[in-house]
Amino acid sequence: MEEGFDPAGAGDTLAARPTCALEVAGSGAVWRIVLAGVTTFLTMGYIIFVQPAVLSGTMFGKLTGMNFGVVTAATCLSAALATATTGLQY
Repeated sequence: MEEGFDPAGAGDTLAARPTCALEVAGSGAVWRIVLAGVTTFLTMGYIIFVQPAVLSGTMFGKLTGMNFGVVTAATCLSAALATATTGLQY
């Protein structure tokens, strides 16, 4: 075993971790960051239209009594809140 090798990662300190996205991007992970952003954008775009259609019943022709516009607004707000919470967590 090499001298100074720490298999458990106990020597990993908060100071050794990247402090911003630019440091991560400098390590060649730009494509992962872009792919994550595109995936999130497409998922949010998809769910904003599908979830209200399912919950209001317009997708299957059986109306549930839920207003499509209100469900769309609630979906947008909850997606924005969840995204912001996840982003602020790191």
